[in-house]
Amino acid sequence: KAPGIDRICHATLKKPIKAIIYIALVFNAILRIQVSPRQWKMAAILMIHKPGKPEDDPESYRPISLLPSLSKLWKRLIANRINDIIRQGNILPDHQFGFRKGHGTIEEVHRLVKHILQAFDDCEYSYAVFIDMQQAFDKVWHVGLLCKIKTLLPAPYFCILKSYLEERQFKITVRNSYSSIYPMRAGVPQGSVLGPLLYSLYTADIPCPSFEHMAAPNRTLIETYADDIAVVYNSRDSREAANGLQEYINALAAWCKRWNLKINSLKTTNPCFTLKTLIPNTPPIRLEGVTLNQPLQATYLGITLDKRLTFGPHLKRQ
Repeated sequence: KAPGIDRICHATLKKPIKAIIYIALVFNAILRIQVSPRQWKMAAILMIHKPGKPEDDPESYRPISLLPSLSKLWKRLIANRINDIIRQGNILPDHQFGFRKGHGTIEEVHRLVKHILQAFDDCEYSYAVFIDMQQAFDKVWHVGLLCKIKTLLPAPYFCILKSYLEERQFKITVRNSYSSIYPMRAGVPQGSVLGPLLYSLYTADIPCPSFEHMAAPNRTLIETYADDIAVVYNSRDSREAANGLQEYINALAAWCKRWNLKINSLKTTNPCFTLKTLIPNTPPIRLEGVTLNQPLQATYLGITLDKRLTFGPHLKRQ
């Protein structure tokens, strides 16, 4: 809700009186000429410290873009139109729950838990990989994004978004002081309603598990919520599960390399969920030469999932 460099607060825009006529004229002009105003391409980046992280590490901060208020209002209107196109064209995959109407973290976690419980009912193990994308929103490759938008959206929206992404600039704000101005050559703004939507379009063709060698493909599940990804494989055979998950990790890593994204191998985990006392010695899954950690519990979308799905560790954190 904080204003951008234009210093126009949201309360002012809620009571525009006669100014609403001129705002509508500006918005319609942008739609007509398909060019985003240059003044709306400047972002003030506020660095938000992540709880529990060292303050002297740049990776401990989340960049939030403070954007001009009028531009945010405009982006809301454009986002609503693009969302209509996405729904009508069924552009986003069913497993993407992020920032979509009728979808949310609760529905996604419920779908994930239901799949794991099915493994318990079938006396199987449920092997999972929870994938952490490294600085996903900040790494979006503009050229690649525009290539995808050109094939997914009508031409006028491609032109508007192309203008929106071109010649973007930013400056860092710390305690009411600003840094020098720098060009923004990659990434979508965090703090903008268009940012998550553009990221969802950028990753709409993310690989899905095929596992053709499996007798029952419905034993596999992929879940995505923006840049959070979970892949689950139910099986009684630990080697079969490891081979299937390794196959998917390899495909995902190749896709990420092609589109200039990167998986954080140190934060990506490979737990096993089961009601059985002993967990079989599962062959390790590797990502770019790094063996994935195999913890007894994992956190996904803020929910701690222990191996028996008792949710005891999660409740203790509350």
